[in-house]
Amino acid sequence: VIVDATGISFGRGAHVHPRKTCVQMACKNGLSRAFKANVKASADDLAKDIASALDRRIEGLVVAARGAKALVIGSDKALASLRNGAPLAIVACDADSIAQKNEVVEAIAEGRAIAWRDKNGLGAIVDRKDVAIFAVENSGIARAIREAAGAVASLGADERNGSEVR
Repeated sequence: VIVDATGISFGRGAHVHPRKTCVQMACKNGLSRAFKANVKASADDLAKDIASALDRRIEGLVVAARGAKALVIGSDKALASLRNGAPLAIVACDADSIAQKNEVVEAIAEGRAIAWRDKNGLGAIVDRKDVAIFAVENSGIARAIREAAGAVASLGADERNGSEVR
């Protein structure tokens, strides 16, 4: 079983909602029925694979936002971008001080913020040591990131390999 977080791979496939109960039902008999073959899959392993694929999708979307010049990096610039209506803030899970800033608190209340990875993890994506916050200024990319983050959260698999999505 191979997970396709983008939904665009070729070949025969089966859609599984990224929810614990759906993954469990799929592994019980749904995948075998969909593929017309005996498929042995562990619900825990499949949930981890889905969460990892979604984590890679979020990273790819962040890279795409950077390439499109729609990623604002660093506290001062990202907070200014949020004040100007940026559709998404990505806050490092270990960036408690930035999470308490008014702009971030407001973005959280409006559903325009997610906590993801740690400062080192965010920094690694943009070739910097530590980054506490990104602002995503492209609404389509922001929406896709929120959807992927929400799917990970609904799996209940928000801690793995040093990555978190809340």
